[in-house]
Amino acid sequence: MNNGILKTLSTKAKHWWNFDQEHKKKDSILKMLSEKTTHWWNLEQQTRPETLEPQIWVEEKNGHKLEFCDLPGLGESHVLDGKYFEIYKAKMLESHIVIWAIHADSRSVTFDRKALEDLVYSAPNVDERRRLINKIVFILTKVDLLIPSPWVLTKIGSEGVFTVHKETEKLLAEKESYFQEAFIAPFGHLLKAQTYRSKNFNIKDDYLDYDQHTVYYRGSMSKIRLEELCKKYPNYQDVFKRLYNNYRVIPCSSQFRFNLDPLMEAIVDKLESHVIGNLENFKPHGASLNKLPFDKVKHFGNIVILNDATKQVHDLSAMDYS
Repeated sequence: MNNGILKTLSTKAKHWWNFDQEHKKKDSILKMLSEKTTHWWNLEQQTRPETLEPQIWVEEKNGHKLEFCDLPGLGESHVLDGKYFEIYKAKMLESHIVIWAIHADSRSVTFDRKALEDLVYSAPNVDERRRLINKIVFILTKVDLLIPSPWVLTKIGSEGVFTVHKETEKLLAEKESYFQEAFIAPFGHLLKAQTYRSKNFNIKDDYLDYDQHTVYYRGSMSKIRLEELCKKYPNYQDVFKRLYNNYRVIPCSSQFRFNLDPLMEAIVDKLESHVIGNLENFKPHGASLNKLPFDKVKHFGNIVILNDATKQVHDLSAMDYS
């Protein structure tokens, strides 16, 4: 928490309320402003890179174990990048899945793409390069911070689900397409997507193949190619959309839990079957990841209304939405 900013807000609040107001009312307003400020700063309080060394944590449940490793970002220090590169290479080789996160507000791709190329092509042969690139899921992070266009919060009982307005949806689609071209299309010759076989899928061609349990697609699948396949084989649209999910740069928000379901689908499709079974112990099959407790969500708003005429403060999070 930035104490300087909190102190400034508190001083301002005291100034606004330097009238003939009872002491109790002043204290309650200052407390509310402090709580609001703490919440806003908890969302995005870091101005410097947060991960300077690899951070590993382990989740255990029912005798099963998942290990997560958060790696430092590249490009912050030329001196450290060499060290980080070797860590990236080692962790990518030993991990079952890799999430390559790109800040949604980023416009420059040259450095990251060069780093990705160096990592993939550092593998000794084509098979190893394929193994590396096909375990990566690309995401755009913090999309809730992109633009002031409002998000839609749907109240479902005691829970809430976030969706986007058409303007934001269009922007996210454009960004996804841009980063697909930058990070995924150049590796098309190494890519092979897979998903579970359903609806007795039985199509084989230069790109599509299947066995008893799995459907495969060789090469890179564009949005245009997806639409062509869905139009040509409408009965298998769900299969093609799951395959395409492997090639997406998925826009996400951990704060709003936005698009965490398609992210999990992409992760599961890339995992080997024995690892999927382990994952099921932590996330029950079919359980949704996109819902939040509504009592928590309603505090996400960053507006407090001060009515100067009546000297009243209105906290939108305190409204009754039942």
